Amino acid sequence: APRVLLVEDDAVTRLSVARVLRGLNYEVVEAANGAEALRVLEDEAERSGEFDLVLTDILMPEVSGLELLSKVVGGDQWEHLPVIVMS
Repeated sequence: APRVLLVEDDAVTRLSVARVLRGLNYEVVEAANGAEALRVLEDEAERSGEFDLVLTDILMPEVSGLELLSKVVGGDQWEHLPVIVMS
């Protein structure tokens, strides 16, 4: 199944979006903010795990969705990884 990293600080929204994605047969890994998402991406890279998509909120504490987007598309490690920003 395609793997999606879902990044959303609002727990209700995160749960709702994850439920929809799982209903469409996506494997969903959840992160509550951009900093947590970066840790997940780094951990997965070390284990040769890859995501097919990052779906992220914009306004979040610690690291915003736009900062996350910048780090993902700006680095060689994840430059191929599509990112969808939601609000």
